Formats: sequence, structure tokens, C-alpha cells
Amino acid sequence: MPTFHQFLKILGLSSVVFLTACGGESDSSDSGSDSSSGGGSSTVSGGFASSDVSGKTFFAIASDKSVMTFDYDTSKMSGGPGYVTSGSYDYYSSSWTLDNGYLVLADDDTKYKLESSETDYLSVCESDADSTPSCSSSELTRWYTDKAKAKTYATSDSAGTAIDFSTITDSKLKSHLQGLEYDNLEQVQIIYANDMEIASMAGLNQFTNLRKIYMAGNALTDISPIQTLTSLDALRIPGQQDSNGDLNLSSYAPITSLTSLRQLELTQFGSTTPTKFELDTYISNHTNKSSIRYLILRGLELDQDDINAIDGMNSLQRLAIEETGATLNFDTLASSNSLSNVRRLELGFNEKDSENSTFTFNTFNTADDIDFSKLQRLSLSNTNLTDSDLLAIGNAIGNSANLKRLDIRYIHSSATDTDFGESFKAPNLEYLKLRVSGADYDLDVPTSGGAFTPSKLKQLYLEDGDINGFTTSHYTNLERLRARESIFSDFTDMAGLATSLNALTKLTQLRVKGAKVGSASGTAITCSALTNAGFSKTNVCNDTD
Repeated sequence: MPTFHQFLKILGLSSVVFLTACGGESDSSDSGSDSSSGGGSSTVSGGFASSDVSGKTFFAIASDKSVMTFDYDTSKMSGGPGYVTSGSYDYYSSSWTLDNGYLVLADDDTKYKLESSETDYLSVCESDADSTPSCSSSELTRWYTDKAKAKTYATSDSAGTAIDFSTITDSKLKSHLQGLEYDNLEQVQIIYANDMEIASMAGLNQFTNLRKIYMAGNALTDISPIQTLTSLDALRIPGQQDSNGDLNLSSYAPITSLTSLRQLELTQFGSTTPTKFELDTYISNHTNKSSIRYLILRGLELDQDDINAIDGMNSLQRLAIEETGATLNFDTLASSNSLSNVRRLELGFNEKDSENSTFTFNTFNTADDIDFSKLQRLSLSNTNLTDSDLLAIGNAIGNSANLKRLDIRYIHSSATDTDFGESFKAPNLEYLKLRVSGADYDLDVPTSGGAFTPSKLKQLYLEDGDINGFTTSHYTNLERLRARESIFSDFTDMAGLATSLNALTKLTQLRVKGAKVGSASGTAITCSALTNAGFSKTNVCNDTD
């Protein structure tokens, strides 16, 4: 039977060109280009040249007079809805390249064609990255570098309806919207307001053109003000919290009227439990469930009926069903949907009474289902993966350089050997999280010539196993290291381990509960022992959880 380390060795047999990490709210990273160059490249006649965009800020006015701001440096684009103040972008972030005169934003899966360069603006046509932009004159967007001229054009047909700020009772939400300098309420089609301590959505019902709401990390419990916005196609509001901790929505009822959503993201980690979100009922009432692209639900109390209702949803790009508190059979997802567009699959931490959920690799590995080589994230913790499943997943991922996050913990596997060696080739991994009882975590990776790149790792979880070959100086960007219940077998004493850990200059979290130095019978690692031995980052250490 193949071992767990074989799965890891097969994970990538050769490296390929790296696609830049996804930024902002976008979840796709396929550029659709056969050849591309950096932001400073030239262009063919009639298309974009580097000088057209590099170092410039554009106020883009669409045909419906909605407005976005785009700021380009030599290789990256940042931007957001409204007239955004330079340097305060949060919504979009993407690398940009020129490909045969087209401007390609790989991370946003978008391609632009320059139709004409006018005195005051560029006339631009947009498509997804896999298509060739083709627009009628009424579909073109004008990219202005002069805000005043952009505003003049935006109000040339009609001044529109003034925003009634008196109905927006949350001061932080009001201040945010005022700062975007919208000309009228019709322009407000996207609200991107993450992590602003906003506690109320009151007043948002006036924005009848609103299509997308991104308000993660605020303090919302009531979303009833938006229940009349039936044209809304994105609602992403995870991680609500206040000074006392996580918050849950008081009711999911307002979501039942939002039957056109293509993106839905919710979390439920607060202490107050609302009435169960009936995902199966919501899907059955959806106007076009096949259009749903992102379904991201964490901590919600879902059951098998909810999973079975995910049927005929063939446009899914990101699917996350995690921490439901139930043991689920995910194999029905493969038989009921075409999952070929999925780029992030996160089905971890669904278990009840120590019984893991079901995920059978061969059920998903068909022509119409997941292309594992294109996955950017894969989380299958607390599933019933077998050794053969793990080996098959590694084969399916193959030589892809797309994978950036891998989370396989708490699996019921007999595998004990996770010797990465020089054959573990997942060159762009940033998050690697493994917990397999008794595993051998061999991190003896070459500093050059190997496809596995220690310097790219930001989070490394190696729990309940033997950690060896761990040269900390290679992990120059590591921010989190979790080694709970593991053995640092490279070291014979605490001083050697402390000195080695000091090389992790960017470390912000170290967890060592139950860890040992040298062997299973070696010295217990505690934060105080590390400090006494010379570990300098005492504030990042945790030995209790």
C-alpha cells in the first residue's frame, strides 16, 4: 500500500511557471494567456503599450456610469469601487501583463482591449481572460486620468439621485461611502468595506443598483436592511465580531429573498445560535443555481440534506463547507455537479463523535470533475482519506505550480512516513498543514535546484510526528510554526533548538504543546525552557494549546 510520503513526493514531479498569488477579493488565477511579459513590455500596433498604463491612476466610467479606480505600477494593479484615494485600495489587487496588445490581469481573470486612445481617456473593452474582448460602442468603458473630467462624463446624461446619508446610521459606514465621492446613488454597485467595525447596514436599501457586498470582519448581526435588494449577486460577510468575540447573524431569513446570489460567504462562530440556515431550501428557491460561483460556509450547522442539495451547480469556482459539526458524505458533490471550474476546494473539519467525513478520490477524479492540477487550495482535514487516495491525489496534482495551500490533518491513515526529500515538488506552497500520527516529517530540502521552496512558506504545521532535516535559515518568510506533539529529532538539547528558531525572524506564532527535543523520551519543550535557552521571540510562543 502506498505511504503518505509517496503522495507528497508525487505532489509535483516538475515545476512550471508560477502564476502570481490571488489578491483582493478575486479567487481565480488563470490568465488564459499562452505568452505574457512583465508590465514593462511593448505591445503590437493598436493595443496597449506599457506607457499607456504603468504609473497611472484611472477613473473608469462604465456605460452605466458606474465608477472604479485602477492604480497601476510597473507590475501590479490595485483598485476599488468609487473614486478611491491613491494608496487606500483594498478591493482589487492583481499582477498585470501585456499579451499581444491585451492587458491581462491574471489574478482577476480579466483581459482588456484598447479600442482607441482619445484626448481625455482610453476607450476599453473587457472580457474574461480566456476570451477575446469584443464590445459594441455602448459597452465600452472610459478610463480617465483626470478625476474632474471623469465626474463630468459620469453626470453628463443625468445628475442622478443624491445619496441620502441621513439614513445611513452607522458612522463608519457613512464615512466610508462619503470618502468614495460617488456622484449619485445609482453609481453604488459594489460595497467593499472589510474590517471597519461597521455594526449596521441601515440605509443600504436605497442603493437599488447594488450588486456586490463585501463586508467581512465587521460587527454585523442584522442584515434585514438589504433583503429588498433582490438583484444582489454577491454577499460575503464572514468573520463578524466585536470586542467580546465572534458574532453570528441573528437570523438568516433575509438571505431567503436574495435568490440571485452567485457568491455567498458566511461564518457562524459566535456564542448565540440563530435558527439553522437551510441551505437546501435556499438552493431550491434560487433563480439560477447553475450560476453560483462561490459557496463558502464555515461553522454553520449543515446536514446531509444541505450537501445533497448542491446539485447542478456547474459554475462553482470555490467550494468551502467546513466546521459544520456533522459527519458528511461529500461524494455526492462529484456525482451531482460538474466541478471542472473549481480552483479552491475546502471540505475540512467536518466530523462528529470522532467519525470523519467521506471523500473518495476516485469519485471526484473523472472528466467532468475536479482538475486537481489547477487547484490553488485543497483542504481535506478530518476526511476518511486512505493511503491510496493520498497517492492518487498527489498524482492528479502532478507538476502543477498552482497549489498554494494544502491542509491535510486528522486523517485516519496508517501512513507514518512523510519523507519529503528532494522529490517533494510543490514550488509555490505558502501554507502546508499536516497532522498524521507518528509521521516522519523530513524537511531536508536543497537550497537550490529543488522545486519545493522553503523561503515561500508562510505557515508550516507539522504536528504529532518526527521533524528532521529542518534548516530554519531556509524558511526566511515563515510566520507560523506549529509543532504540537512532535519531536525535533535534529537537536539534542534545548539550546540548539532555541538558536535554530531564532533564525525565523518573521515568526509571529510558535506552538509547541507536547513537543519534545531529540526523541519521544526527550526533554519536553516549553516556552519558558526555550526562553531560558536563549530563544528571543518569547511573545510568540504558546505551549498550552
